[in-house]
Amino acid sequence: MYAGLITIGASCNGQQASSPLHALDSTWNGQVFDFHGGIYNQVDFTPSTPAEDGSACIISQLSLSHA
Repeated sequence: MYAGLITIGASCNGQQASSPLHALDSTWNGQVFDFHGGIYNQVDFTPSTPAEDGSACIISQLSLSHA
């Protein structure tokens, strides 16, 4: 039996994406989600890095919806 469904959505630089629905069983009751965002590629950003360099993105908004 499922305790609920979640979907995760993120947006960055005007682009948005969401995960499909994920079903959670009752072992997830009372658990806390801890999200960590960051840059996970090898681009070495400096103050002179062009704003249009789209090769890396820091997650600026992350949402978790549950039912």
